[in-house]
Amino acid sequence: MNTPVSNESRPLVYSGLTDRLVTEQLISATGAAEIAEHARSQGVTLIHELINGQHIESSELARIVSEEYGVPLFDLRLMVEESMPIDLIPQSLIRKHKALPLYRRGNRLFLAVSDPTDKAVVDEFKFATGIATDTVVVDFEQLNHLIDEVIAKQDEIFDGDISDFASAEDYIPDLEVEEELDEEDFTKLADDAPVVKFVNKVLFDAIKQIRNDVTSGMSLLQATRVSGLFPMFLLQMTSIGEESGTLYEMLGKVADQYEMQVDNAVDSISSLIEPMIMSILGILIGGLMIAMCLPIFMLGSVM
Repeated sequence: MNTPVSNESRPLVYSGLTDRLVTEQLISATGAAEIAEHARSQGVTLIHELINGQHIESSELARIVSEEYGVPLFDLRLMVEESMPIDLIPQSLIRKHKALPLYRRGNRLFLAVSDPTDKAVVDEFKFATGIATDTVVVDFEQLNHLIDEVIAKQDEIFDGDISDFASAEDYIPDLEVEEELDEEDFTKLADDAPVVKFVNKVLFDAIKQIRNDVTSGMSLLQATRVSGLFPMFLLQMTSIGEESGTLYEMLGKVADQYEMQVDNAVDSISSLIEPMIMSILGILIGGLMIAMCLPIFMLGSVM
């Protein structure tokens, strides 16, 4: 017996993200099919098409994507811009992929994206930094706004640095004016040295990162160890101080120890330099005496 074929159209069956959007009535079934087909024809991901086509509010899309793909959802309004490792990523890469590094923990970088399904973005960031990269989902509008702010601030800082070098005359010393420099002046000159500026910036960034880690609940020992900039002696004393409740005293002893090491190093260098200076002065004085007496000896031999 032949089974009659129903002429009624069967409903489309969706799965995953598309099914979730249709179920929550954020888009229609027909619209979902059209969006999926257009994304397939353009060679982009479904999330990318939903964002660019503005088919759904970005906040709702971020929430659903986080739940469907099991990626943490992060509110960028709570982010402190100063703690973001922006210097790790070129601006061109941030603009191209609309992704932003949020924070770094040791050898792992956490990246804010609106489309966690685009694995090429993660691979490109991982290649650029050489750091293992994890993603968190964020609202695309928040992400786009924060990227504009961060890049604008970087451009402002860069323009300010360029303007500092607008006149080379400012960096040429006035030889006609002789002033006696005191200890504070020498300290200021040392602070202006490029190497000192670089070291100070590295340490300042590490201290800010440690502050943020401790604020988020990490112990001072763990936060200091993650930075990778501080010696083992400091880590051991920090551990002892945290366990015994005498952190302030332990850090004070560390400061005294390193101050003593610096004083000893300066004394050692001074003791090494003094004989060298005396030898150089002796050679100069000897050469001067020979230069003065040699003509007299030559004159006596001629007569």
